[in-house]
Amino acid sequence: MNPLLCSDSTPTFLGLFDLSIAPSLIYYTYIPAILISLFLGVFVYLKDKKSLVSKLLFAVCLFFTLWVLDIFLLWISAYNDIVMLGWQITPIFEIPIFIFSVYFAFVIT
Repeated sequence: MNPLLCSDSTPTFLGLFDLSIAPSLIYYTYIPAILISLFLGVFVYLKDKKSLVSKLLFAVCLFFTLWVLDIFLLWISAYNDIVMLGWQITPIFEIPIFIFSVYFAFVIT
């Protein structure tokens, strides 16, 4: 048994991920959230590229998308190294969400 591999997983997808260890509803919740957030951010940004509000909303949507994608990859990761890396980079995505959200709320009020 590989000590770097999680005890309940067998990497079948790209040799790094095990799609069977995550709850099945995660695919119906995380993937649409990623796609809708990315679509909304890009749509608003393309409508008005010069507006500060659209840039801030795009930033919030982009970091939210990266954060949800990171959490999704944590669910399906088969190796401990990937899980630990994901835990370490999660604040890199969380902190800008809060900062841009507060700044966005300040700008629109």
